Amino acid sequence: NETGMLTQKFVRSLGMLAVDNQARV
Repeated sequence: NETGMLTQKFVRSLGMLAVDNQARV
């Protein structure tokens, strides 16, 4: 399922960004 993989990657990168932003603040 390529769409699922892309979505998982997207969600994961979003989560990493959220964690990064929280860590900076």
